Amino acid sequence: MSWYKDGCSDMTKTKKRKDQMIHWYGGEYITPAEFIVKIHNLLDDPLNNLMQMDGDMYLSDYRTCMDAKWRLHNAMNDLKKSGAI
Repeated sequence: MSWYKDGCSDMTKTKKRKDQMIHWYGGEYITPAEFIVKIHNLLDDPLNNLMQMDGDMYLSDYRTCMDAKWRLHNAMNDLKKSGAI
């Protein structure tokens, strides 16, 4: 797997095995590496804003953090059901 700007991996070279796919949204399933990148992208801006504003948070940032929380929660449930964890 090659690496390029911002430490993100080149997802085109990642093998997409069915047993490794994680439910993202609706009927979309992604690889664990893609999941990490997408969760990072969801959380990066809101958490930076939170840090810069000394704990104050915009409602839109809160919503984005909650979206990431539920995606992580659902992924954990899928991993438990499959016996991966």
